[in-house]
Amino acid sequence: MSQEAVIQFFQALSQEKDLQGQLNYAFATAAPQQLIQVASENGYSFTPEELSAVLDNQGELSDQQLEAVAGGRRPQFVEFTNPDFIQAMRS
Repeated sequence: MSQEAVIQFFQALSQEKDLQGQLNYAFATAAPQQLIQVASENGYSFTPEELSAVLDNQGELSDQQLEAVAGGRRPQFVEFTNPDFIQAMRS
């Protein structure tokens, strides 16, 4: 692996919402306490149980997500819920 691959990954991450969603979900499930700490430092307050409830509901698709799937687009984690710490990445 090269440092260039790391740089390319972060460049892709800044542009690809699917990749951002995958990383958010992986981070939230692998390091929930760290995610809660970062959220808290940025003005968001929730418990590990509340985070877990959001992550557990990822199997439930909204109408918009169902339309995206029907159209062949892969649903994104960021579209599954509406917490502010995730919605910031939609822009």
